[in-house]
Amino acid sequence: MAAFLGPFIGAGVRPIGGWLADKIDSGSRVTLIALFVMLFASIAVLFGIQTHSFALFFGAFLLLFLTTGFVNGASFRMIPYIFNNPFHSSLVTGFTAAIAAYGAFLIPKIFGWAYSSFQSVTPAFYILIAFTVSTIVVTWWFYDRKHSGIHC
Repeated sequence: MAAFLGPFIGAGVRPIGGWLADKIDSGSRVTLIALFVMLFASIAVLFGIQTHSFALFFGAFLLLFLTTGFVNGASFRMIPYIFNNPFHSSLVTGFTAAIAAYGAFLIPKIFGWAYSSFQSVTPAFYILIAFTVSTIVVTWWFYDRKHSGIHC
């Protein structure tokens, strides 16, 4: 019944992530902050699973979807600044949107693999946490660091 709430929230806040990135003139900063919240939410989901707290699990999962919307909107704001050429920027925007669609395919596959291999979804969250940490490092190093060379 409530399975639609996560994607609904993520899609609903996507424009807000882009607007906020424009407002503070930094898609990388909004992306980085949202990624840290995403990391916290992923850890909270794991804690909710381990403590059998549905309220914590569900609330953290909704927060996870909320942050994906912010990251999506803010990261699309970064593309024209990274690729200073409008033609290249439009190509990369389309490519990014196409690759992003694989998330809806790969994430359930990761959960299915974890459950079939370990009879638990916990390993899938460890993979997602590791991916989030690597994304935080890449975003900070290449785009949000003081002397990164790209202000986006």
